[in-house]
Amino acid sequence: MATTSIRDLPDPEAVIFDLDGTLVDTVETRIEAWRRTFEEVGVPATRQELEPLIGLDGKRLAREVCALAGQPIDDGRAEVMDKRCGEIYEELNRDPRPLPGVRRLFDAIESRGIESAIATSSRLIRVCAEVITSILSIRGARRQDAPSASRRRHPPG
Repeated sequence: MATTSIRDLPDPEAVIFDLDGTLVDTVETRIEAWRRTFEEVGVPATRQELEPLIGLDGKRLAREVCALAGQPIDDGRAEVMDKRCGEIYEELNRDPRPLPGVRRLFDAIESRGIESAIATSSRLIRVCAEVITSILSIRGARRQDAPSASRRRHPPG
């Protein structure tokens, strides 16, 4: 079977990026927010246990960690814990930063006229602050651009 170089492939019509840990450096902040949340409710959880779970839906993460600790919870309790984690995360996440190379990546996408979108399992209210301060600032967007920021057409040049 012949292999094709990536350079020989056509540009995609669109690309989708995950937000946390892919475009914005938030993984450590999310781990700390979850660690504090579990500490508040008396569920033991270490950084090492939380790290591989970051990126899961928050309610699922809460249920899995509680189950591992021998303290299973229902969906209602998982929702409460997810919301509390979000509050703690907001307190901690004061200066989210794009990861290295994100600016060049978006410049390249824009120069080719490729449509882009950002996907995340985070609650929308949390995402808006991160997108506005990190991703949109890379593109030179203004705060009022935020409602349409999750999917934008980037004209060439």
